[in-house]
Amino acid sequence: MDAVDRSLRERLGRVGAEMSARPLRADAGLGAARAPRRNLRPLLAAVALAAVVAGIAGGAGLHSRLSGRSGSPAGSPPPVPSAVPATPAPTPAYQAAPFISLFNSVQAGWDSTHRQLVAYIAASPKTSNPTQIWTWDGSWHQHDASGGPGINDQGLWLDDPSLHGMVLIGGSANVSGSNWLWDGSSWTRLPDTPSQYCMGPAQAAFDLHRDQLVVLLSDQCSGGNTILPTETWTLDGRTWHQHATTPGNGPSAMAWDPQANAVVMLGPDSTGKARAWTWTGNAWTRGPASTVDYPTESRDRDGAAWDAHTGAVVLWAPAAYDGSKPATVIADSRGSFRALPQSGYPEGTVAVFADGTHGRLLAIGQEAIPAAATPAGYDANKDYYVLAWTGSTWVPLTAP
Repeated sequence: MDAVDRSLRERLGRVGAEMSARPLRADAGLGAARAPRRNLRPLLAAVALAAVVAGIAGGAGLHSRLSGRSGSPAGSPPPVPSAVPATPAPTPAYQAAPFISLFNSVQAGWDSTHRQLVAYIAASPKTSNPTQIWTWDGSWHQHDASGGPGINDQGLWLDDPSLHGMVLIGGSANVSGSNWLWDGSSWTRLPDTPSQYCMGPAQAAFDLHRDQLVVLLSDQCSGGNTILPTETWTLDGRTWHQHATTPGNGPSAMAWDPQANAVVMLGPDSTGKARAWTWTGNAWTRGPASTVDYPTESRDRDGAAWDAHTGAVVLWAPAAYDGSKPATVIADSRGSFRALPQSGYPEGTVAVFADGTHGRLLAIGQEAIPAAATPAGYDANKDYYVLAWTGSTWVPLTAP
């Protein structure tokens, strides 16, 4: 430290001597009468001296700090924390339908006006349950369904874009007050179907080309006697119109076919092979014969819809309740049929219907089991979900 002090004193002496010997600039041209000049040399010398002292003191302080830490490693930047792997979002849970029971007659359809699934559960005389309306947007929501139909478990529940809601075509044409419109929040009565006794709705689909609902009425109480011919009716706004009788020899399904720009009816011909009929607005035109068997065992749990995956109208018929037969899928493209292989199917369904907004077949059913699995009997204790047909199997949905 003595060496540092001597060096400091020597540098201060040299700076002071230089400042005292350095001449200051003369102010040329100033008059003699001006105030005598102040000698600035001492002031400048003091300023320079202060600057030197500050610099040397800072260096000495730094030297002192470094000397006190001799042998210590040089400082290093703090370690960068390693990236924490992102936690994958949990798979959303599929919400089971909360309204399934042995005493419910569940019908469901896609409301294209409000872009949502709407389920209708008829009032049950066995449990005194009132009529229920549920909508699904990934979760189920119950609505106030009062003021509408009473006990009615044999009708059709259909999308009607012209009336901006869902239409219920009652179970018997001669029962007054069996036809209703659900507009998303309340019920409105629709005119009764002017048909004869025992004729009830069997199949229906909305004709987007002609803006009308096409409905088939069939004899539901023949009791083995003479069967009345099936009738075709259209509901145009709020007026019913009767048209030609309907061809076919057994169960049938109807769907809107955008490829044909018409409603098509799929059913068996006289040999049990699948055949398509196309609605012209006044009559049905028959398509060519096929070699594909029509699933005549099915009944109220099958359904048909235009399927964008397949590029055809797809008919899905469920497995037999006793497990004796698996589910069946056939597809129709302009009257040309083919059987579709499937990798899985739900054991049970309560509704199969068209989603016209997205061009797909939907169902409320149990989760799919492998098609290669040994058929098993129906298990009513399993939960039901909203399912979508993928072209080869059914998958639960978490959102519309």
